[in-house]
Amino acid sequence: MPAAAGRRPETWDQRILFAVCMVILAVAAAAGSAGAVVPYQSYTYDMWGEAIPAPLPYVPARAVDGRSLGIGDFKAPQDLFVDARGLLYILDTGNNRIVVVDREMRLLRVISRFDINGREDGFKGPRGLFVTAEGRLYVADTDNGRIVELTVDGQFLREIGAPGPEHATTFAAGFVYRPVKVGVDHAGRIFVVARDQYDGLMEFNVDGEFRGFVGAPRVTPTLADVLWSRIATDAQRERQALFLPTEFSALDVDDDGFIFVTKQGAANNQAIKKLNPAGRDVLIRKGPSATPGDVWNYEPNVTVTGPSAFADVVARDHGIYSALDRNRGRVFTYDENGRLLYVFGGRGGQWGNFRGPVALDVLPGNAIVVLDEIKNRAIVFEPTRYAALIHAAIALYDAGYYDESERMWLGVLQHNANYELAYIGVGRARYRQDDFYSAMVNFRLANDREGYSEAFRMYRRLLIEQYFGAAMTSLVVGLMLLWGVRSARRRRLGNVSSPRVNASAPFDLATDANASSLWLALRGGLKYALYVMVHPIRGFWDLKHENRGNAASATAILAAVILTVIAVRQYTGFIFNARKIQDLNVIVEALSILVPFALWTVVNWAITTLMDGKGSIKDVYIASAYALTPIVVIYVPLTLVSHVLVQEEGTLYFLIFALGLIWSMTLLFTGTMMVHDYNVSTTLLSVVCILAGMGFMLFIGMLSYEIIGSATGFLTAIYREIAFRL
Repeated sequence: MPAAAGRRPETWDQRILFAVCMVILAVAAAAGSAGAVVPYQSYTYDMWGEAIPAPLPYVPARAVDGRSLGIGDFKAPQDLFVDARGLLYILDTGNNRIVVVDREMRLLRVISRFDINGREDGFKGPRGLFVTAEGRLYVADTDNGRIVELTVDGQFLREIGAPGPEHATTFAAGFVYRPVKVGVDHAGRIFVVARDQYDGLMEFNVDGEFRGFVGAPRVTPTLADVLWSRIATDAQRERQALFLPTEFSALDVDDDGFIFVTKQGAANNQAIKKLNPAGRDVLIRKGPSATPGDVWNYEPNVTVTGPSAFADVVARDHGIYSALDRNRGRVFTYDENGRLLYVFGGRGGQWGNFRGPVALDVLPGNAIVVLDEIKNRAIVFEPTRYAALIHAAIALYDAGYYDESERMWLGVLQHNANYELAYIGVGRARYRQDDFYSAMVNFRLANDREGYSEAFRMYRRLLIEQYFGAAMTSLVVGLMLLWGVRSARRRRLGNVSSPRVNASAPFDLATDANASSLWLALRGGLKYALYVMVHPIRGFWDLKHENRGNAASATAILAAVILTVIAVRQYTGFIFNARKIQDLNVIVEALSILVPFALWTVVNWAITTLMDGKGSIKDVYIASAYALTPIVVIYVPLTLVSHVLVQEEGTLYFLIFALGLIWSMTLLFTGTMMVHDYNVSTTLLSVVCILAGMGFMLFIGMLSYEIIGSATGFLTAIYREIAFRL
């Protein structure tokens, strides 16, 4: 933590960064507004994965195509790249050429032919390109099966062909080398995505020699595939498809040498990876959903179905990266922690939408350019003030401008009050300023439990340092006063204690003086439930044979369990409560306890009657309710304690939580054994039968519900038809 929180750094590069952020904001304000009319919507996802409408982060500004450049229409272009100077390289695959334009989208040159030792050569179906900071242009010349290295002016330097015959055993039989994407890191290592290659990225050293594979995708066959492979015959296994991992679809290398890759096929939590030089995935995924992109349709009346499928990815400054969804034509941008910053774009023929998006990159000033292979053009999107504020806030925070970053995030909240990342940004800035309570408030608004826990840990430390001495002194004084009052009372009463209900005495409502009223019986039964908790065998035996329990106290315990479960789900501390409190339904929560309990009681009695069980349905009801006592005794104080714990202490919280559940299940087993006079093996068998019976009852109930619903719908349709005819 800095010595002076919020202090503006004095280095020249940080001053320049601050000035650049201000310029970007000014340009964004002039380029477009969040209220511009565009044919798509923007949104973010909250913690529970629900789409929340958001202002537009980017709006279409201009298009670049072959006709406007005066070189003829593009034909199925497949890739583009923005180099360190801001020049845009468009790979016009169908015309086997590279088109280079400057920042103003004016044509600089067209590279289609080059000289190799006096022999003219050219591309054949190229599908990927990459330009290094040193001005080296690498082209994945797909149909020629090679990587071509040129200068940015189009002069031939070398070509890198397929791995030599010494690597023949590394590849599957019949493999044909067809590179489709290429990237180069600072060390000169060349990474290639090859068609029909499932072992990861192909790595070549600076001399063009094949070194092996990097970042192989994991093989994840389904459970059905695994089971089928175990029972299938040899002939069936031969016909069965191989468990091949999904191949990569695109890659990009950031300024630190990390490789961003995307996978083909349906989206999952590995659809985007960030590989370190050793080939390990180090991408942080802290967003509300483990799956990047969309997993369902957000916009109404959208014909495109299925999850996102990424065609390209681009690494940006400050750990930010953007990915292009070819399925819905949207651009998703995430921060370094995997949290969604914004979404824009869509499919369609309108201006600003795509029909066949295949590649994207970032122009100077955070403008984004997207290539469309069907519309045969590249569309440039300019950031609105909303997006510019987001990027400026992230950049300023990384540079140490915490106060300025906070002001930017507050500006974002003026555009979008539901933007959780802005509250996280404000919370992080307040944390750096040692304003831990305010940081906690903002982290809670953002549903950021990790940030809230860290801020609460520091805030708790401050409270302990300030008030621990006074609190302990007050506690000691209070205990001494209580002891003095109690001692004086005993001397005055002659040390005669008040009568108490004997928890171990039998409860006979007809004759026992302790049970002369329902209240005394209820109180005695509840006290005996505590005895059963710690003496289960003796307690459940006396519960049945000595009548030391009653239905009233059992019902009270069951009601207390229901209230406890509701309280746990609603009032557990924020750090350990990931439920959406707004959707809590008390009736549903109560039924979630009552229905299983009722099924257990009825099925227990029915099954054990057939197995020579000795207990009646009343005995089963009372014993089962008493077995749930630990849930009340443990969960109520645990819920209170959860408000003073932090994430690092969560192991203790969940251990005690599990202890309460295990304790109750153990008592339930013991109660079943003692009520029916079973041994352990018979009890185990009966419990298995009871659980199976409960499952069967649930199945019958759901089936009956469906049948009744269908019959009701059928009769309703007949009634409406008759009423309509009449």
